[in-house]
Amino acid sequence: MKPFTRDEHDVIGEAITRAEQKTSGKILAEHFPPKKLGEDELPNHLIVLDAKVYA
Repeated sequence: MKPFTRDEHDVIGEAITRAEQKTSGKILAEHFPPKKLGEDELPNHLIVLDAKVYA
């Protein structure tokens, strides 16, 4: 089998990216069902992933 050309590689990469986006969108929708939020698409919340609490 011959190696992919740059154009073929780009097409394959784009197809994989689209498939990943569809799949991740479905998974997110299961846990965070889409609903109308007004003009903002995302809620205005601050999310801290790695917080250190000092007492």
